[in-house]
Amino acid sequence: MDRPEVVRLTGVPMPLRWSGSPLTVQADEDTLTITTGARTDWFVDPATGEVTATGCALLGGAPHREFTMTARVSVDFASEFDAGALVVRLTPDHWAKLAYEVSPQRKPMVVSVVTRGRSDDAAGLHIDADAVWLKLARRAGSYAFHASTDGQRWHFIRHFYLGEQDCEIGFLTQSPTGEGCRASFAHIGYLNDVVHDLHDTTHPPPLEYVVERDLPAPRDQVWQAWTEPRAFASWFGGTAATVSLDVRPGGRWRVDTSVDGEPGEAMAGRYLDVVDGQRLIMETSFAGGDTVMEMTFRDHAGGTRVQSRQRCRSTEELEGGRQGSEVLLAACADFVTGQKGR
Repeated sequence: MDRPEVVRLTGVPMPLRWSGSPLTVQADEDTLTITTGARTDWFVDPATGEVTATGCALLGGAPHREFTMTARVSVDFASEFDAGALVVRLTPDHWAKLAYEVSPQRKPMVVSVVTRGRSDDAAGLHIDADAVWLKLARRAGSYAFHASTDGQRWHFIRHFYLGEQDCEIGFLTQSPTGEGCRASFAHIGYLNDVVHDLHDTTHPPPLEYVVERDLPAPRDQVWQAWTEPRAFASWFGGTAATVSLDVRPGGRWRVDTSVDGEPGEAMAGRYLDVVDGQRLIMETSFAGGDTVMEMTFRDHAGGTRVQSRQRCRSTEELEGGRQGSEVLLAACADFVTGQKGR
């Protein structure tokens, strides 16, 4: 299979790029599967300083200072130390991985490695299951690793400091002693928040809503309604006075409203990812914390199916986000339907 240069996953708000060369890769809405070749690893020998940087990783720049990323990891174990891992990398010699790995005794286990020039190597948990949930979290310059067999009750693995720099996060497959390894990452999720009691074993799963609506207009017209300022102002909120849209990854957006000629509430944020005509990830800044909405646009039944998805930190945020998305998609549908009649 040809390797895509950039991989985008549902629920992950940034594009991912390769470090290393996989043999095969398969990515769909639910699962990422990476197969790596022989003698591949990320490790710096703590005794000798010998560097091995042949592991196959798929990485993207984390867009927030605080975040949590989770995945359910399964591995086709063949040789000792075969693994699938969540990884974070600040620089080539400052990185860490949380791996689902097979031991020399042929026992699946959770292993963590933190590298600051040289690596440490610590076994954390033996797993009596065919898969394990792994969690990577960042708070300021510190990181935390957790693991779970059911995605509900979590085992604290370690808490450590790497640095304040921006980081890349993602997924790694390795086969240090073998001829290759295949690892799958399912139920991948990202949330711009972190559990602050790291030793609490009952981290609740993130809340998520998905709202879909079929719009009676071609995809390019619907995309324009979301990305062209004049069109956007015609329907978004109904009271938009000025609209600024810098539609590119890292670009800012802002809507200033007016009520009866008087200045109203301003809404603003940034775009985390943009794929022309297909994907739009918008972050909105609020006093209580930024929210991230993932929009996808697909051809459907002569029109366009628009999906809005958001991971939330509370039931209040979930219900507010769901209602907001339903209102927005209804307003956009009315707008493009009116355009169609002209």
